[in-house]
Amino acid sequence: MQVICELIQLKPGKEKEYINLHNNTWPELIKEIRRVGFIEEYIFMFGQLIIIILKSKNVVESKNKLAKAGVYNRWTKIVQSMLIFDKELFQSNKTIIDLKPIWNLNDFDKEGKPKTACNN
Repeated sequence: MQVICELIQLKPGKEKEYINLHNNTWPELIKEIRRVGFIEEYIFMFGQLIIIILKSKNVVESKNKLAKAGVYNRWTKIVQSMLIFDKELFQSNKTIIDLKPIWNLNDFDKEGKPKTACNN
């Protein structure tokens, strides 16, 4: 299983609109997210900062399939209108940043010993 964490930042004043959109997520989008292989998705909010956690057997494959789905592209167009590029925070011109994982509890056995070498 693979997990990815993404960051996005909302434009000031778009917090309620973003929450409302997600409180009314389109059923066909939910079906597509599951169809392409995502098992879990969580969205957390801290002010204008949004943290998204996705779990799939193969995150890259699932993301690539989702990017080709019409319903996802229509949804993303709406969400993108609420986002800002924050080069200072993200050090990038992208609106969605994938975070690099550096530690995972599942990498350790019950005794606290590493199962395999850590990949920092």
